[in-house]
Amino acid sequence: NEVSNGTQYALIDGGNSNKIHGGASSNSSTIIGGLLNRIQASLNSSILGGNLNVISGDYISVVGGLSNSSKGSYSIIGGGNGNQTSGNWSVILGGVGNKTSGDYVSILGGNTNKIFGPNSTIGGGEFNLITGVDSSILGGKNNVITGDSSTIVGGNNNRAKKDKSFVGAGSGNISEGFSSVVCGGQV
Repeated sequence: NEVSNGTQYALIDGGNSNKIHGGASSNSSTIIGGLLNRIQASLNSSILGGNLNVISGDYISVVGGLSNSSKGSYSIIGGGNGNQTSGNWSVILGGVGNKTSGDYVSILGGNTNKIFGPNSTIGGGEFNLITGVDSSILGGKNNVITGDSSTIVGGNNNRAKKDKSFVGAGSGNISEGFSSVVCGGQV
C-alpha cells in the first residue's frame, strides 16, 4: 500500500497494493481494504474495499466491487463490476458494465445500461440507452430514448425519439411524435 509524498490526511487501512497518488490534490482521501485500488488526484474521496477500482475526481465514493471507475466529481458507485461514471453528481448503485457521462444522473442497477444526457435515470434492465435530457427508463431491455423529457416504463426494443414521448411497455414500439404516447403492445 502507498500514499504519495505531499498527500495529507489520507488513509489506507488494510488490503494489498492500494495507492493514493496526487499529492495535495488527494488530501483527505481513504481506501479501506481491497486489492489494487487507486485514488488519483482526488480530494475527499474514498474506496471501501473491492478490487481494481479507480477514482480520479473529487468527493467520490466507490463501495466495493470490481473494476469500477469514477471521473466525475460528487459521484457514487455502490458496487458491481465494470461500472463507470464520468459526469458530476452521478450515481450507479450496482450492476455490470453500466456507464454515465451526463451530470445529475443515476443508474440503479442492471447490465450495460448507458446514460449520455443530463438529469436522467435508468432503474434497471439491460442494454438500455438515454441520450436525451430529463428522461427515464424504468427497466426492460434494449430500450432507447433520444428525446428530452421522455419516459419508457419497460418492455424491450422500444424507442422514444421525440421530446415528451412516452412508451408504457411492450415490444418494438416507437414514439416518434412530439408529446406522443404508446401505452404498450407489440409491433
